[in-house]
Amino acid sequence: MRTILSLLLCCTALFASAQAPSKVRRLDAYLAIRYPGTIPVDDAGNPMRRGVDSAWTIVAETRTTKMNWGYAWRGGRIYTIAATRVTELNVGKTKEGGLPIVRRAAAGNYLWQLELVPFDGHKKAPARVAAGAILIQGKAGVRPFYRTLRTYTELDPAPSV
Repeated sequence: MRTILSLLLCCTALFASAQAPSKVRRLDAYLAIRYPGTIPVDDAGNPMRRGVDSAWTIVAETRTTKMNWGYAWRGGRIYTIAATRVTELNVGKTKEGGLPIVRRAAAGNYLWQLELVPFDGHKKAPARVAAGAILIQGKAGVRPFYRTLRTYTELDPAPSV
């Protein structure tokens, strides 16, 4: 009887720990495409950069401040995550309709601005990343997590200078 009771207690504890709530409440991705205005050239007059520049911003709402953000993978590229904790974030305006996007954390939560910075090294993605998706790696305290973002909001481009 004791063995069965002990086994039942262990199984209950295992299931309870497996169902622990995530520390990340919400993740939203935003893409700003910047078109070149004045293009820098080298001494021979050749453009130093070509094409458009895209900047990814991810806004994360968490239940804790003990977050460590690692890497992100998208489209075969690797990014490091530069994280800044903020109280309010003016993300920009939507491309469709020009509506302003201002994010604030809910009561008891914390808001993070995550910038994806291209990484020159090599770090294999822990899972296959679907086309167009972003895989985010981080740690909430000592507990690692992976989140996949499948959609994003495109922002209205800022005027070129």
